Amino acid sequence: MAKITRQSMADATRHKLIMVAHDLFSHKGYPQTSLDTIVTKAQMTKGAVYHHFKNKQQVYAACYEYQARQVAQYIAQTPQTEDAWADALSQCQAFLDFVIKQGKASMPLQEVISVLGYERWIKLDSQHTMGIMLNAVERLQTAKLVKPYPAPLLAQTLYGLLVSSAMSLSAFKPNKQSLQQQKMLVQDLLSGIRLSNEQ
Repeated sequence: MAKITRQSMADATRHKLIMVAHDLFSHKGYPQTSLDTIVTKAQMTKGAVYHHFKNKQQVYAACYEYQARQVAQYIAQTPQTEDAWADALSQCQAFLDFVIKQGKASMPLQEVISVLGYERWIKLDSQHTMGIMLNAVERLQTAKLVKPYPAPLLAQTLYGLLVSSAMSLSAFKPNKQSLQQQKMLVQDLLSGIRLSNEQ
């Protein structure tokens, strides 16, 4: 029982650190957020941080993984129907909706990729949102709705398109019109891989 309690307390401490750090990284950015700032706001000691993380970059990676999990959970709430194409579009739109909904409360992808590096970023994402995109692509292929490219390639390209769209929205002051235009652009680009006899 004591061991379970200690583990629960450790998990709670780690979760609190991630929540506090995620808020700081989202609003202040990586360079302006020090470990001292994190521990002060979390009302903890540096020892508590180093018990769970080796350095600030590892804290940052954990914060982004939390964010990626939130995105995946949001997309997963999209209702599933028998129409694989409509479902794929809805999931893409949900991704962009999340970007707008979170706004400044999200760590900017441009900075995440810069800090973590492309390979580490894509590895973290592959465990969450990329998995949903791969499932969507596999459904489209099973229904013979898209051209026969390798599923992982299609999923990575689709996710790259969404990330680029998210960056475009974040770079400006997004509104309903710009969001709708971005959704339409994604839909038009996706139509390029749809089999012509299904259009």
